[in-house]
Amino acid sequence: MSAADPKLMQPEIDKALAAGIPVITIDADAPESQRLYFIGTNNLQAGRLGGQRLIQKLEGKGNVVFFNINGQLNIEERLKGYKDVLADHPGIKIVDVIDMHGDSGVAQDKTVEYLARKGADAVNAFVCLEASAGMGVKDGIQRAGTKGTLVVAMDADPDTLQAVHDGIIDSTIAQKPFTMAFYGLKGLDDVHHYPPKKLTTDFTLESNSPFPSFVDTGVALVDSTNVDSFLKPSQQSQ
Repeated sequence: MSAADPKLMQPEIDKALAAGIPVITIDADAPESQRLYFIGTNNLQAGRLGGQRLIQKLEGKGNVVFFNINGQLNIEERLKGYKDVLADHPGIKIVDVIDMHGDSGVAQDKTVEYLARKGADAVNAFVCLEASAGMGVKDGIQRAGTKGTLVVAMDADPDTLQAVHDGIIDSTIAQKPFTMAFYGLKGLDDVHHYPPKKLTTDFTLESNSPFPSFVDTGVALVDSTNVDSFLKPSQQSQ
């Protein structure tokens, strides 16, 4: 399962393990639960990768607005990754971190609002910490009729990739959701055929654990130089 709200889902995950039902988390983790292990993105690294792109494209100076969803651990880790990198670049200032509640319309309206700012208050870049914000920011930029604003998006949705191809979005941080689900199912199959003596063991403290603590499925920066290689398989799958 993907634990969108780790605090809410922790007791239910623990109940499942206590009842002998194995649980592996993918994409969004619940690290305080007794889940067997997590398969997904190293979200700190994803944020750091995006932060390095910001520094490169802004040349170390500018105002940035972030779009996120409060309460999701994976998104919070991405934001921390950005902040870790930007801490050494005081010329880049985080103007706002907006909770868009998964509504791309909020991202669109806020983008138009911030693009109206001029002078020292002008926003130079937007960062999307989750997928749906990308299209909202793109639509906001087109609605405002502006050009040259840096946008770093999240995930490799076909529309986001097309916006990178068209030059509206500078880049996006691509995850591997198929890989997460593929390895998650393989992991459950292994647990089914080779079950541990006790599912509720803290395997992170077991030197002979049959499970990893974390399977990192990787991230990649997609920009104009490599977007076509991502677009082709996404178009073929439609």
